[in-house]
Amino acid sequence: MKISVAAFLIFLTCIANADELPLAPVPAVVPVLALEKGPLQAIRFGGFYSTADAVTGEGTVDIYSASNKEKSTGQFGVLVEDFIPLNEQSSFTFGFTYEFERTVSGYEATIDSVSDAGSYTKKPTFGVINLYGNYGMALTPNAAVYGGIGYSFLKLNNSNLTAKGGLGYQIGFNYEIQQKKFLMLEYRLIKGSADGVVSGLKVNLDKLEFNGLIVGFKASI
Repeated sequence: MKISVAAFLIFLTCIANADELPLAPVPAVVPVLALEKGPLQAIRFGGFYSTADAVTGEGTVDIYSASNKEKSTGQFGVLVEDFIPLNEQSSFTFGFTYEFERTVSGYEATIDSVSDAGSYTKKPTFGVINLYGNYGMALTPNAAVYGGIGYSFLKLNNSNLTAKGGLGYQIGFNYEIQQKKFLMLEYRLIKGSADGVVSGLKVNLDKLEFNGLIVGFKASI
């Protein structure tokens, strides 16, 4: 193959001026993480303190109307939840709480307008497990409010009554103090029922309520 002198000179000129030739722009490398927007699905673990210190009940003792208040103390608990973002502003959360057992220190009861109060020789204890689902809304990049329903499981020990769980609700506030670390403040109402035989009398408390504030900390993994 023959190359003309003119073509060869043009080729040499291009090589000499290569630094001055325009180059096609190189597309920037965008990190994968920079493409992610909004919160990500995460499992959260946490601990809390519940201020709820009494269980109130309404129902009947034999043929008489009755109300009852079982006094205890606040207690610590743990939680595990699955945080599922819907978009940058809203989310669903599903989880459960477990509270360590409380000891009932005393009672106040009214049966057919006759009131009584006292303490137990063999003190009953009770534990609470609550399954819940919440819908959350972001107020700022670090703060969110939420609310939802829960179903509780109540366990009584050293008692002639058997407790059953029921539907309740909770509303609360999360604040992210550091990345993936949150403070929580929540009001929670747990409902249930209890029945059994006490001193030969049939007791049916079809309206148990257990409510108070929860203050805690949780972290995402």
